Amino acid sequence: MLCMIVGEVVGKDAAVWVRKIWAEPGTINPVDRSYLTAKCLPIEKACQFIVNYVEESKGKEIEGYEALRHLSALESNHVITWLEKNCRLPATDGWAALFAISKPSWDDLKHWAELETRHRLTIIHALEEMIREQNACNSSQLKVYGVPSKKEMLEFLGRLHDSEILNTKKAIIRKIVEQVDKIL
Repeated sequence: MLCMIVGEVVGKDAAVWVRKIWAEPGTINPVDRSYLTAKCLPIEKACQFIVNYVEESKGKEIEGYEALRHLSALESNHVITWLEKNCRLPATDGWAALFAISKPSWDDLKHWAELETRHRLTIIHALEEMIREQNACNSSQLKVYGVPSKKEMLEFLGRLHDSEILNTKKAIIRKIVEQVDKIL
């Protein structure tokens, strides 16, 4: 709770202290340190600290939920660039949630749809997660930025639907289509 107060109230004024806790962490929980870093340091520096920590502490097999715990406070499109090379299947193991809260853009969706299966599944589940959160919290915070028009988004989802083999994924896309206004 104290970290949340410092991050939200003190913010950038605590930058010097936050840098010190990276050098001498003491007993602070690493997730709390990542949160403070995201709230108190410039985004580029915060990304650098947190990404380095996640990569160094977990080695080659980074877990989605662990990445979500550390990188989610950034709420930044910078995370999507990192996710592109690091997300793994299953997409529902934290990867889709991290994509959803990282302010995905229209260009991100189009780019990821052209990549590997893990990327396409991540965006399908991320869009599903965004709508689920909108329904639960009635918040307009989770959305896709820069979508030219609803028509183009629906065409994109149609192509994504047609490229899927599994009926379960097709059903998710149909649900997204039904509620697409919530994420635009």
